[in-house]
Amino acid sequence: MADLEIQAYNVGFGDAILVRIPTEQPDAEKPFRTILIDGGNALNKEGGDDGLLLHAMRAIHDVTGGVVDLYIMTHEHMDHVQGPLLLHNEDGKDIRAEHVWMTASAQPGYYDTHPEAKRKLQLADEVMSLIETQRPLLSAADRSHLEMVLAQ
Repeated sequence: MADLEIQAYNVGFGDAILVRIPTEQPDAEKPFRTILIDGGNALNKEGGDDGLLLHAMRAIHDVTGGVVDLYIMTHEHMDHVQGPLLLHNEDGKDIRAEHVWMTASAQPGYYDTHPEAKRKLQLADEVMSLIETQRPLLSAADRSHLEMVLAQ
């Protein structure tokens, strides 16, 4: 039987992890089950490098033939999910998932039916707005550190 394979790709600031689990029958048409966990990096921010992400997505496409059994999106931020779209836009190749697991908050209308989550989201938005108003007052070094913390 083949070994379990886990590949964590360097995508800069973000995640892309491919897990290949050997099936019980090594001579089966599909000798591995594949799980892609996230697949993205920071957009237009320090740490985001589309070249690294595109390289990772191409490698994942090559290994999987463009089909994964399960795509797990840990959350809906683009630094975790934009890779397949980048691959499609740059190369016209798709990564198709047989099954997808995502957080409940990615569901349309989630915040309308979960008022406490909506309140926390609004609070987080207010804090981010406050940080943005204070950013120009920081030294260049402090701004640089803040950029790394806020990159997503």
